[in-house]
Amino acid sequence: MNDTKTTHNDFADTIREEQVRLAMRQLATMQAASFIVALVLCFIVRNQVPLPKILVWLSLILAVVVGRVHLHRRFVKIRDGSFPGKQWTNVYLALALFSGIVWGLSAFLLYPSDNMALMPFFVLVMASLAAATTVSHSSIKLAPAAWAVPAMLFYAARCVMEGGQIGVTIAFLIVVYLFTIVRYSFTHNSAITSAIALKFENLKLLEEVQTVNEKLRRDITDRKRAEVERLEMERRLLHAQKLESLGVMAGGIAHDFNNLLMAIMGNLDLTLLDLPNDCRARTCVEQAYKASRRAGELTSQMLAYSGKGHLRPSPMDLSDEVRKNAQLFRAAIERTITLEVALSSRPATVEADPGQIQQVVMNLITNASEAIGQNPGGIAITTGTMDCDEECLSRSCLDEKPPPGRFAYIEVSDTGCGMDEKTRQRLFDPFFTTKFTGRGLGMSAVMGIVRGHRGAILVESEVGWGTTVRVLFPACEPPVSAAPELPAAAASEPPMMGSVLVVDDEHGIREPCMAHVERLGFHAVGAADGEEALRLFRDNAKEFVCVLLDLTMPRMSGLAAYQELKRIRPDVPVILCSGYGEEDATNRFAGQKLAGFLHKPYTLEELKQSLTRALNAAA
Repeated sequence: MNDTKTTHNDFADTIREEQVRLAMRQLATMQAASFIVALVLCFIVRNQVPLPKILVWLSLILAVVVGRVHLHRRFVKIRDGSFPGKQWTNVYLALALFSGIVWGLSAFLLYPSDNMALMPFFVLVMASLAAATTVSHSSIKLAPAAWAVPAMLFYAARCVMEGGQIGVTIAFLIVVYLFTIVRYSFTHNSAITSAIALKFENLKLLEEVQTVNEKLRRDITDRKRAEVERLEMERRLLHAQKLESLGVMAGGIAHDFNNLLMAIMGNLDLTLLDLPNDCRARTCVEQAYKASRRAGELTSQMLAYSGKGHLRPSPMDLSDEVRKNAQLFRAAIERTITLEVALSSRPATVEADPGQIQQVVMNLITNASEAIGQNPGGIAITTGTMDCDEECLSRSCLDEKPPPGRFAYIEVSDTGCGMDEKTRQRLFDPFFTTKFTGRGLGMSAVMGIVRGHRGAILVESEVGWGTTVRVLFPACEPPVSAAPELPAAAASEPPMMGSVLVVDDEHGIREPCMAHVERLGFHAVGAADGEEALRLFRDNAKEFVCVLLDLTMPRMSGLAAYQELKRIRPDVPVILCSGYGEEDATNRFAGQKLAGFLHKPYTLEELKQSLTRALNAAA
């Protein structure tokens, strides 16, 4: 009994040590970034806030940075061995709490009085820091909350003190955002803890498998052959499991972040509509909106890597696609690099998503451009068709090999530095680079897109001579040219009137969406879950012209709510909204007649277009 308890405690201590290692790995970088943000804030208010207040707050920030850097330097000396994880966790939490208090004090020391125009910018900066803290420090459960709670509540208090409807509204949004991000940090911590525990359990199981295999060996020759085959199979299995786990994680994180981005972008969109063009804060909000759009592009690449991105395949000629985007590709590389395009004279037709094919080529030439660097060099894009047998396809970098047959391909070759075998094997790993860290998911997205199209990737490279990447897609017959149609009369825009039911369990998403719907001229009615939506819809079914329905909700799923809505009124248009990819989301509605799909985060214009299509189809 005591031995079991001791073993459990040892395992818990091991997990805690790994959690501290993950958190400490991000600490130095985060301090550098936060100090730069602090300097920028001080520079912005230098003419509006007394210098002593600025110096006092900067001194506190410097104390936080010095304390955390000192903690990081001490940890580096012991990180490879065993250490008291609980003590280090407590110290880490104490510094996180102190840092959160110091950043929260900026609401009183740094924020100028009677200047509500700057409040959205300050709140946006704090929200961004809270989001970054949540992502980087969630391995320690209470660390994000220790920082975010004092920091955000101080700002909420300052907004209330400023008074007025805007101040109280911003304070309310801060509290909602704080609740959401703390809740997400707990979920993220649970996933990290489970992954760490699974890692150590897998290591233990792997050791047991190796021990059993050692006992089964008989003949020396057979043992060597079996060992080679086992290791290769194990490597491929572990690699496949890693890719699958990363894909699931990437898809889940992308969904959660799309929901957060929907709340952020929705409120920023509404703020921009209310701010005058000459308002100083408008520029800050516009920059934040652009940054949010770029974050949305990153989540799209994460969905592409997970194989759950937007996939709308149609017959297309790869040569035509490259030809249409040639100027765009040239603009993406350095001027010292020449771009040659050699397109096949025969149709290279595939069933593919044009947007994702463009993304594949763009990511490949971007990677090739970085391999060449500032030196003069060349990149060549080639298209064509070829027959591939099993031997050819066995060289694919993907674990899933397509069946032999005819393939159309896009090939990108460069005169860059080339790769050795070790680097080539890691080419498609997320965030792997030989240049500098944090380059993103470009090549990983290529792998996810090609895997989603059931294709293959062949890579040839030699150090000092460059790299050639050939992406294969199953070929299909070119579409039969249809007779030209006479131009149809433009569809009239339906009247923007009537009630629209907005169903979403996230308050921070539902409210901006309702405000957008109201802006378009409709009357918006909100529901926090499927049961509330059915209750509202059942009472006034004829008044609703459309329903915006979230996919994943508590108490009643989006699919169950959809079926009940259609049972009450079969002709009501229902537009599905989700942070998951369209294919993954709509597959759950197979056989159902959805009026449209909106991928979070979406803009006011995208919402308008989707509602217009749905109402025109229902007319």
